[in-house]
Amino acid sequence: MGANEILKALNGSGLILSLVGESIRVAPPGKLTDEFRALIREHKAELVELLRKPNDPPPKNAHEFFAVYGKWPWNFQYVDSHPGRVSLGPEMVNQMFYHWCPECGRWAACGDGFNPSKGKLGRWWCARHDPTLAQNGHSGAVHPGRNSVIA
Repeated sequence: MGANEILKALNGSGLILSLVGESIRVAPPGKLTDEFRALIREHKAELVELLRKPNDPPPKNAHEFFAVYGKWPWNFQYVDSHPGRVSLGPEMVNQMFYHWCPECGRWAACGDGFNPSKGKLGRWWCARHDPTLAQNGHSGAVHPGRNSVIA
């Protein structure tokens, strides 16, 4: 098993690897099994090289996300941030509407410019990153006039 396959298997299990200096950080650490730990140690040099390479363009839709991470973007926890979902635009998949925060990759509950009858899916943010909240002096916990959740 090569570094690409190991990375895909880890991502498919909900684990995300990142490079900190010459060390590999795994998140969330509670999900790391002894088997995966051994694979990472055995192939550390390859994984460090792979993580250090300039990445391909980030995924722009759910199918590209699946090709990179081995899971659909909605198969990770909605309330957790995910670096792969940051680049995803809003999209309709199997008659379901998905939208992620472009700042952190969490489920985006605050939207602007949504008009599906005109083919406009709008822009979406989580409550923490909604720019209209900051402009109106809100902290992100409450957003009067729109449907949103406290996140």
